Amino acid sequence: MGAVADTRVTGDSISERLEVIMALSMMCGIWMFVLGLLGLESLVHFVSRPVFTGFVSACGVITALSVSKDMFGVYAEKSPRIFEIVPNLVSALPDTSWMTLSIALISITLMIILKYAQSKSKKKHSKEKSRIRKCIEFIPPILLVIVAGISIGGGLCGWKEVDHVEEMYTLVEPALGEGASLTAHLYRETSEIFVRSINKVIDGELNISYSATGSGNGQQSLIENLVDFAGTDVTFDANVTSQANDLAIYPTVATAVCAVANIISENVNLDVIVSRESLVKIFTGVITHWDDPEILRTNINIKNLLPHQRIKVCTRSDSSGTTSIFTRALHNFNNTIFNTRLGSGPGNLVNWTSGLGIDHVEVCTYSLSSLITM
Repeated sequence: MGAVADTRVTGDSISERLEVIMALSMMCGIWMFVLGLLGLESLVHFVSRPVFTGFVSACGVITALSVSKDMFGVYAEKSPRIFEIVPNLVSALPDTSWMTLSIALISITLMIILKYAQSKSKKKHSKEKSRIRKCIEFIPPILLVIVAGISIGGGLCGWKEVDHVEEMYTLVEPALGEGASLTAHLYRETSEIFVRSINKVIDGELNISYSATGSGNGQQSLIENLVDFAGTDVTFDANVTSQANDLAIYPTVATAVCAVANIISENVNLDVIVSRESLVKIFTGVITHWDDPEILRTNINIKNLLPHQRIKVCTRSDSSGTTSIFTRALHNFNNTIFNTRLGSGPGNLVNWTSGLGIDHVEVCTYSLSSLITM
C-alpha cells in the first residue's frame, strides 16, 4: 500500500500519503469482511497459484525498489514502472549516505536474527522456555527494531528539537511585486498563505504585497528595480532582458482569456453564442448591435429576444498582457479586419476604435447591460 501511495501522491506530502494508505487499508478490510460474511472465501481458489504468486512477487519487488532510496539515503524520481525506478535509483547511488545505509543494514540484520530466534523458540516445548524466549516469541521483530531505532536516534540528538527550519525561514525578507492583473488574485492568495505559515515560525511580521498594474508596467518596474518581482502574461522583449543581466523568469500558472457578455432582455440573462468572426467584428467596431444578422444566425433559438441595443465594449487602455493574449487570438481569427480597423497588429497596447478605454478591467461595472469585455 505504501508503494501505491508513492505512485499516486505527487510531492512529499506525508498527510496525503497517509490518507491514501488508510483509505486502501479500510477498503481492503471492508471487502474481506463482506466476502467472509457471505462465505465467498472459496473464490480465491479460482485464481491459479502461479498467477497469485506472480502478483504477490511483483508487488514485493515494486515495494522493495520504491523504499530502496530511503535505505540508501538518496533522492530518486518516483515511478510505478520498474524499468524507470531502477535507472533512477542507480543514477542516485553515488550520493549514498553511508550513515543511513549502515543503520538500514544493521536494522535488517537485527530483524533476521530476531526472526531466527523467534522460530527456534517456537520449536521448543513450552516448559523449557524462559521468560526472555517467551517475550521474543510474542513481540514482532519489526516492533523491536522500530523502538531501538527511535531510541538510538533520540539519543544521538540528545532528545532535542531540531531548529534548522527556523534558521532557514529567518532568511526570508519582505517582497514587493506588481504586474499582470489576470493572475493577481492567485498571487495575493498564495502570498497570504505563505506569510501566515512563515510568521508562525519566525519572529516579526513578513510583508509580501502584489499590485495589479498590468504586465507592461510590471516589466518596466522590475527593470527599473522598483519592485522585487513582477507578474507578466507575455514574454520579455530581447531589448528589455538586455537591461537586466540577473533577470530570472519562472512559469507560475497557466491562464486563459475569454470574452464575457452581459445581455439582459425582458429581465432574462441571455446565453449568446458568438463566432470567432463575429468576436473580431465586435471588438473592432464592425458589429455594433446585439441583433446584428451575423449574431442572429448563430442564435436562432433566441433571435427574437436579442435586443436592438448598442454593444458596449469594455477594453483596457494600459499596457496589458491580457490585451496581448486576446488581440493575438483576434488577429488569428481574422487578421484582415483586425489590421484594417485597428491599424496595427496585436500587442500590449492597442488603439481600440470601439472600446470604452477603461484602464483596468477590474473597475468595469459588470452589471452594466449590453456589456462585453475580455
